[in-house]
Amino acid sequence: MLALSGPVWGAEKKATVRVYGMTCQMCANGVAGSLKSLKGVKSAVVSVKKAQAVVVYNDQQVTLAQIKKQIDKSGFSTEPKGK
Repeated sequence: MLALSGPVWGAEKKATVRVYGMTCQMCANGVAGSLKSLKGVKSAVVSVKKAQAVVVYNDQQVTLAQIKKQIDKSGFSTEPKGK
């Protein structure tokens, strides 16, 4: 018998992150795909119109900072220009 200590999954969290620089649906699809490739990200819905990503993730596997860094790696920003 397998005994597990503690939960296998951490707390599921939902974060809404501003994404600056997207101009089309292809941009949003790219960001969503990039976010979904992160271990611990359950879902990512990205909207060009709202300039945001809504991400559901396991906080034991990925942090909000890592999610924001992944958006930056995708060629977009989580901070407005000039900051």
